[in-house]
Amino acid sequence: MRKRLAKPLFSSVLCPVDFSNHSAAALRFAGAAARRARAPLKVLYVDDPLLVAAAAAAYDERALGAASERELRRFVSSSLPPAAIREIRTTFATALGKPAREILRTVERSGHDLVVVGTKGLNGARRLLLGSTTSEILRRARVPVLAVPPAEVVRSRRTAVPASWPGGTVVAAIELGSRALDDVRRAADVARWFDAALVLVHVVPVPATPSWVSSDIDALLRAKCRRAERALDQTRTAASGVSTSVVVRLGYPPDEIAAVAAEQKAGLIVMSLRGRSGLFGEPAGSCTYQVLCLGVAPVLALPDSRKGGRG
Repeated sequence: MRKRLAKPLFSSVLCPVDFSNHSAAALRFAGAAARRARAPLKVLYVDDPLLVAAAAAAYDERALGAASERELRRFVSSSLPPAAIREIRTTFATALGKPAREILRTVERSGHDLVVVGTKGLNGARRLLLGSTTSEILRRARVPVLAVPPAEVVRSRRTAVPASWPGGTVVAAIELGSRALDDVRRAADVARWFDAALVLVHVVPVPATPSWVSSDIDALLRAKCRRAERALDQTRTAASGVSTSVVVRLGYPPDEIAAVAAEQKAGLIVMSLRGRSGLFGEPAGSCTYQVLCLGVAPVLALPDSRKGGRG
């Protein structure tokens, strides 16, 4: 039997859906998290005001709301395995408005401490869907967000998430600095709860070097990698009781984080959300979103604890 922390990481799970295959995959992971934590699951559908206004011409508003809830229940019953439906205390809710705003409002109003969302992917190499619901939630969330990549839509279509998920390894991206120990400590809590080993990853970005610069950039980068490896190794003290290893890579952070997760066969990537400066110099939430869209594994994004984040 897999070990659990005395206090579960999450006490209430929210999963917004839009009836797509992407949200069905996210719902299966939300169910897996809720079952493990023995936590209630709320499934939320946000109606677009324009669609509601158009439909209201043909349907009574109350009847339209009832129809939405019936479809929501049908979607859940067709997406989750029967065992999960029996074991999880599931509630249903609908809202009217912009999806990201209503999702975050529901989190604050109902006190959920985990949001599980799907992702539709990138529009071109390394280009973010900046207007997408998922990226906005990552920028603004004050609770942990478990984001499910597009590849999981294919891998988990109509099937349950394995009971062994995330498997034996969790990968955590760590930016060295004043908050590194806190990030390692929180990632270790996740790995410990899942009874998994923890791989700490730091990426030294490669600068864009003008052709006229003649200094030995390679030697400088190698020295930075050695210093980073020593510093990252020292953070392992914050991962008490968890089998921990460190990896330092040179390159573009989202690509290298995803590559390490693939090499380690990790079932979960843990990343910390930052303020305006973001992680590894990326805008807030964008590094997390790019790793997510590379499709290696679900990403658990932890909120910035210094900005009132919960969890």
